[in-house]
Amino acid sequence: MERNRTFLRLSVGWQLAMGALFIALTYIVNLFLHGNSSISHSLAVGGSQIAALYGYCYLIRISFDRGSRRYVGKAALLFTLVLPLAAPVLVYLIFPWIGIELQYSQAEFDIKEFAAKVLLALKTVWIGAGFYYVFYRKEMMTRRVNELEQATAKKEKELAELKADLVLNAGQSHYARYVMNDVVARAAKAGDTYTVEQVTHIGKTFDYIAGIVHQSIPIATIYPAMAYFNQVVASIRLRHDNKPVIRITTEGEPTMQTIGPLTLTTILENSDTHGRVDPEHPIEVHFFFSRGKMVFSCTNTKRKEGSNVKSSGKGLALVRQELALLDRHDVKLDIQEDEDTYTVCLTIIYH
Repeated sequence: MERNRTFLRLSVGWQLAMGALFIALTYIVNLFLHGNSSISHSLAVGGSQIAALYGYCYLIRISFDRGSRRYVGKAALLFTLVLPLAAPVLVYLIFPWIGIELQYSQAEFDIKEFAAKVLLALKTVWIGAGFYYVFYRKEMMTRRVNELEQATAKKEKELAELKADLVLNAGQSHYARYVMNDVVARAAKAGDTYTVEQVTHIGKTFDYIAGIVHQSIPIATIYPAMAYFNQVVASIRLRHDNKPVIRITTEGEPTMQTIGPLTLTTILENSDTHGRVDPEHPIEVHFFFSRGKMVFSCTNTKRKEGSNVKSSGKGLALVRQELALLDRHDVKLDIQEDEDTYTVCLTIIYH
């Protein structure tokens, strides 16, 4: 269990340990420089310095708060003036009352000597407060940078979600549905089965994405992802006159694997768009499933020189963005290329 944190961002135990170390150092200095072996003397002086340091630390903290900033300067000045005035009260009234004598009663009071000792003690406090200010200011600047980065990332996420909602709403609007149904009906009436099936596929695409996009983490379980993958395969085959342009082999059975909703289909679509695809040069797709692991590979034959389709570069970028959502799993995306073929191999080990 995490320990409670104080305003110095150190646990209470650490603060007590550092306070004890400071008092021990005070005792060593008094012993070797002044010949004073009184532990109560060092405890009283060291404790007073620690208390004064905590007061300055508190003022430094609130100086970074906009609501309190206007009063901090006056409060710090007043606190600094009060400390020397409080020293005689501590030395001659409070400490003797609890049995600690810092000034011997038979010794003559020397205001210069007393003031020198007070200033020496306060000098240590001011140096400590200076270090605290430097490090606290650095911490606050780092925190503000992080807050700005988080706010920017949040805005970008909200904008991306808004864009996704706009696209999704456009694809699932009543008007878009009406138009697609009208196209399907007219195509069916004209005997155009190709248009019927392809427009139906577009509608299923929006239905599939609609089921993903409103999740807190937009990832898909393997079964609906495979069902949509098979729809895309059917659509590509249909566009190639139902010729065997995609060959799929599978080892094992899917279980509870998860995947980015468009990861598999994007890799397949890239192969179809940029590769040489015909019955003599089919796209080779291979799935391997085992408990806690999935391997997907997609190989296509390269087009002949001079017939390459210009790439937008967005396909694999989308794949990498979706795979980033699986950050708690081990994900490896390999791209292998030789003179004739281009292969994308995706391996996911689930934890």
